[in-house]
Amino acid sequence: MPLFASLVGTAEATRAPVSLGSLCAEATAVVVAEVTTTEGRWQSGERGSIETLVSVAVSRSVRGAAPPSLGFVVPGGSVNGITQTISEAPRFRTDARYLLFLAPAGAGWRLVGGVDGARPVPWGEGELERALADFGACGA
Repeated sequence: MPLFASLVGTAEATRAPVSLGSLCAEATAVVVAEVTTTEGRWQSGERGSIETLVSVAVSRSVRGAAPPSLGFVVPGGSVNGITQTISEAPRFRTDARYLLFLAPAGAGWRLVGGVDGARPVPWGEGELERALADFGACGA
């Protein structure tokens, strides 16, 4: 009698979260900001890749100095009905508020820590204070 075996496995990529300490060590500015616009575009120099330019209005500088408005690029996004999703990159919503960990990049800025460097801050009462209390754990 033949023996048949069925193996079902999951091959999922796992990613360790970036620690708050690592985010704080790499970021030169930590801000609370509201996303004003997002613009998907084809990435120059790499055929087929999409990136999103994220523009924000900074409402509070928690650590370091940042201008009142700034922009940075994250991988992935949508262009002309084509969407590219990058699991390690945050997806930003216009009019949403985030605690952002940033570092200089050329003449602009870059997000530190990928998806972990953009922490959503709901608009509800006390949410900003809660987010800032969590941030305080890294000694800022």
